[in-house]
Amino acid sequence: MARLFNSLFRDLRALSLNNIEFFQHGTSSTHAKFHQSFCMLYEHLDRGIQPSIEQIVPLLPKYDLSADTQANGYRSLLKVVQKCCINLLRLSRYVNANRSSLFFRGNFYSKELEAYVICLGQLRATLYYAQKLVVYSQEGSLFADEDNLNDPVVERLMEEVESLGQNCFYGRCLGFQFCESMHKPLTTVAVAMASFSEGYLEKSNFKQLTTSVIHSGKYFMNPELRAEQIVSVTRTASVEFCKNFWSITESDIMQALPSLVCPAIKVNEVMYLKPESFELPAVNSDNPTDMVTITAPCAHTGPGPVKVRLMSFEPREGQVLRHGNQNPRHRLPMSSSLLIHCHGGGFVAQSSKSHGIYLRQWAKDLNVPILSIDYSLAPEQPFPRALEECFFAYAWAIKNCTKLGWTGETLCLAGDSAGGNLMISTALRAASCGIQIPDGIMTAYPVVLVRYTPSPARILALMDPLLPVGIMMRCLAAYAGIADKVENAIDEPFEIIEADEALHEEDIFNYKDKTGNKGDNFSSMTSSCHSIESVENLDDQDISGQNISNRCHSIESLHALEEPDISSQQSSVLEGICADSDEDITILKTVNRASESSVEEVEHLTTENSEEIILESSEEEDYDIVKPEDISEPTNDDTAVNDFTLPASKSDGHLQQNRPGHSSCVMDLMAGSLTRSNMSGMQHSVSQDSKEKLELDLSMINHQSHSLTHSPSCPEISESLRYGFTGKFTPQYTKEVHKRFSPLQMFRKHPIVKNPYMSPFLAPDEMLKCLPPIKMVACHLDPLLDDSVMFARRLRSLGNQVELYPVDDLPHGFLNFSTASKEARLASDVCVDKIRQILQLST
Repeated sequence: MARLFNSLFRDLRALSLNNIEFFQHGTSSTHAKFHQSFCMLYEHLDRGIQPSIEQIVPLLPKYDLSADTQANGYRSLLKVVQKCCINLLRLSRYVNANRSSLFFRGNFYSKELEAYVICLGQLRATLYYAQKLVVYSQEGSLFADEDNLNDPVVERLMEEVESLGQNCFYGRCLGFQFCESMHKPLTTVAVAMASFSEGYLEKSNFKQLTTSVIHSGKYFMNPELRAEQIVSVTRTASVEFCKNFWSITESDIMQALPSLVCPAIKVNEVMYLKPESFELPAVNSDNPTDMVTITAPCAHTGPGPVKVRLMSFEPREGQVLRHGNQNPRHRLPMSSSLLIHCHGGGFVAQSSKSHGIYLRQWAKDLNVPILSIDYSLAPEQPFPRALEECFFAYAWAIKNCTKLGWTGETLCLAGDSAGGNLMISTALRAASCGIQIPDGIMTAYPVVLVRYTPSPARILALMDPLLPVGIMMRCLAAYAGIADKVENAIDEPFEIIEADEALHEEDIFNYKDKTGNKGDNFSSMTSSCHSIESVENLDDQDISGQNISNRCHSIESLHALEEPDISSQQSSVLEGICADSDEDITILKTVNRASESSVEEVEHLTTENSEEIILESSEEEDYDIVKPEDISEPTNDDTAVNDFTLPASKSDGHLQQNRPGHSSCVMDLMAGSLTRSNMSGMQHSVSQDSKEKLELDLSMINHQSHSLTHSPSCPEISESLRYGFTGKFTPQYTKEVHKRFSPLQMFRKHPIVKNPYMSPFLAPDEMLKCLPPIKMVACHLDPLLDDSVMFARRLRSLGNQVELYPVDDLPHGFLNFSTASKEARLASDVCVDKIRQILQLST
């Protein structure tokens, strides 16, 4: 994997430098945009992406299930980065080959390039947080350790991850990480979600449909508008929106689709199981006459019927058919096998009817009866109602096997997503009650930890078009019965923090917890979409795992990135690092123009008269982040800074800035910046003719600085932005204006999420040992991948039979796209093969 990335980065760097040289001499705003994007692309690779990958790659094997099954959330994040870089390589090659053509659509491709560069910047932030997650997880665990989550700094760190900006992933780059055949279906879903959000509050279905159709055009033509709407809706809309939107597949129009594209089945009967108690023989009992009483589901609303759907490709003996005139002599004999299925939908939506798009194909391929359970949905019926109904239907099927056309011999449970969770819990309850357990379980992308516990794969929810982070959070909260608390936590909608808004003191992530420790300030500011700024460093000691035990709860372990820059519109602080020798490293600062918090000695500087300070080093050094607490008073041996010019020169393929009288010029992009909060506390100022000497810790990750010449094009782009490297890179964040408490707190402190029947991963060893063989089909790019990996590892450690089969380039919920994507259909066939193995059916 390392060689693959090195080759990819080498090609991208070469193309970026070539395009930078070309577009820096442009005279149009489009050329300036290209120049800025290629500058930031080069910088992301050189100072963020590659160092992070070099730290993560050696850790990958210890998180895999086995050497034969290489799958975990860290691999998934790297795969997404790889896909983004491949798209950038394709764009860079096209721009390089066609930039001089008369028919080159510069405006279109500049927007495409900018979108993917912004995506790469956000992925760079996710890699940073993934590395931090290693520190707060037990050895080899993909889930953060609960003891460490009690640390308020870690909790705030996880909140930052949740608030990372998502717009770039839902616009032009929507679904870039998935296979080509999924792009159109995912775009259709995204447009439908954005347009449906415009009128889902309408009372009549006709008005909802009309409003959606009217607004669909603008969201299809304007990807940026679509992204803004999707992010706003998924982060702020209630769980009712999820229910209403996903229920579109239940409409009569959508239900006509399976009958057209899926195999016709002769048995498709809906039945309602009466809420009456019955008895089943107890297994593993010394007395063969012992019986177990099965009671009707009664949680929350009292006893009620359970809705199930019986599906069979051909009618069989014993099946009660209300529709059709099937003569018993035309029926097949009873099947020796039965499949009990439970649908997904986040515990809050969908039914066996909407999942018929693949169940019909399964009924034909397996040629066994399928009993699909339509359990009650949250938030109206939270845990444990759905589990009670699934267990009741399971026991009823064993008791009344002949009514299903089944001999009662071989039985398999199957479920996708939330349905996988319910089927595993049903088997656990069957074992604990002492009745017959199934012969095996097949789950597709299940959730086995219904708790807001961070993992590298769950970070993928930030960019997943089918399972966004806001929707996933609300679905889990609804099933846990705390949906109202989540809805009441947010008073106002989310918004993208712009650079000038981030200057307010309450937005500076420079808080102190109750113990007086200073918190992580990495996310204190964010630049706007067009102010992509330079880079941060990563804490090598944290990632390498050295001294983890001593740094696990340390605030300093989070300070891999230092104070973010004030925007160029505020005449931000310009800093450069000058090193005449290893022992003589100094920083020169030009502070912004006088403000209310500035001291009188600060010279009045504006965007027009402030100089870009670029300092030189006799040899390239590796620099740490300069923190405010590291700043020392100027010494007597400070020297003045001579005037300098900015001609371009080339050396070893890198563009550099030269200054008269010096052999080379390097701008260290990792210099710390000043925020409004710490500027006001400074008791001294520095003019353009003086410099402060600072002592820097040189123990951070090694990297090289590459200065680039500025582009003379596009006067509306500020002088500082033309360089592409003037400030620190800060990712985009979404900001909750008012948030009373954290979902992380609610989920972690709510006792019900630790119930083993809600979160099978947390079940005691004695319970898990009773489970039958489990075959799990997961997705490499699924936010719930780590659930499957960690659950499989735990079962294997207990001696259970478990198999994990991860599929490539498909999203969560791929079974519902089996008719629209060739790859999704092949993955559905994998599920069929796993079921066939459990039922011991011939192919």
